[in-house]
Amino acid sequence: MALHQSFGLGSQRPSRSQRTPGPLYAREGGLERSLIGDAGLEFKLPLQLTLDVTGFAGAFFDLWDVETLDDLDGQPSGVVRGGGKVVGLETSLTRVFGRHLRGLASYTLSRAERSVGRV
Repeated sequence: MALHQSFGLGSQRPSRSQRTPGPLYAREGGLERSLIGDAGLEFKLPLQLTLDVTGFAGAFFDLWDVETLDDLDGQPSGVVRGGGKVVGLETSLTRVFGRHLRGLASYTLSRAERSVGRV
């Protein structure tokens, strides 16, 4: 049995849900940001099988793709940034068939939420 964990920070240029043609080189207001972490256990099983179970959680900040939510009732005017979170569990089963051949079966169960202002 082995324990593994990781943590990451991410930044990217803002992206709209309706993308315009051509590259987007600059946007006022800064970058979108994210934090994500995971921890899991890996088990060696008979028949050269490996089972991996990993839980993960993350948070997203300063998201730009909020134009579908700004018109909802009760939303303050001028809100242009959103946030969000994600949690989940991933399982995978791997088998070694030879020196250069492996098989993999995987399933992920997750939940993601987005928020803008009070919504």
